[in-house]
Amino acid sequence: MIYLVDDDDATRNAIAMLFDCEQIPVTAFPSCDHLLRTVDPKTADCLVLDIQMPGTTGLDLLERLKITPISLPVIMMTGSLTPQIKARAEAAGAFALLEKPFNGNELLEAVKLALAGRGAGTNGIH
Repeated sequence: MIYLVDDDDATRNAIAMLFDCEQIPVTAFPSCDHLLRTVDPKTADCLVLDIQMPGTTGLDLLERLKITPISLPVIMMTGSLTPQIKARAEAAGAFALLEKPFNGNELLEAVKLALAGRGAGTNGIH
């Protein structure tokens, strides 16, 4: 199960449709706060998070998850990649960091790699 979080409806729906077409189970959320109120993020096999959102950001959630004993691959997405964001995402253990707009195949490849490496302790930005 992929948990997808993006505050932009069109982006969230397009990515969810991409996963559906590939028969990858996905549950989409409009914010990290909504995700946290609804489910335990550690019950996912992979998280796909937008970095910049109102309230709890994707980076905030990633940093919160880093201190838990669960190894969960997290793929981060952003429309404005800066060296500071990249460094923060890498330090928090993001599996991959994609800059919007990205090709759907890039996201699918990152998710498949993340799922394949989940049990192997794969960490770091790919």
